[in-house]
Amino acid sequence: MQRRLAKRLVDEAARKGYTLTKRALELLESVEDPLEALNKVIKRIQTLKTNSTIVDVADVERVIEFSRAPQKVEAATEAAAEPPPEFDVVVDERFTAEYRIKGAINEFQAYFRSRYEKLKRIFEERIRGLMDLKSLLKLREGQEAYAAVMLFERRESER
Repeated sequence: MQRRLAKRLVDEAARKGYTLTKRALELLESVEDPLEALNKVIKRIQTLKTNSTIVDVADVERVIEFSRAPQKVEAATEAAAEPPPEFDVVVDERFTAEYRIKGAINEFQAYFRSRYEKLKRIFEERIRGLMDLKSLLKLREGQEAYAAVMLFERRESER
């Protein structure tokens, strides 16, 4: 339940163009109506007209009055009285054997390239004004821009 709530809060913030910090997420999860509190926090940030897309714990504390509901404390003590469930973990070796890597450089390059592409897509969704390298080359001197890049190697030059 808690994990679903966290995912829902993060998704809602991302849908509106914001990113939650871990502490802000934890604080929002502890209030009575987390989604309503998140919407209030985002509205406040928008009315202040800051360029920040990060929702920090300070933003949340300014908007909500933090008080723990006694209902949640009672639920936690009831849950603690129940014995934890037992799980059996079974690993299906048919699939893990196919995906083992040998450690060749091209395997690592392919892996890191796929991770880079995924992170780049996330940044493109969340950071306004992210540009590709061709567009960056057309900028005038003194203009600011954001880019997501990955370096494969670093070369020293005399310049």
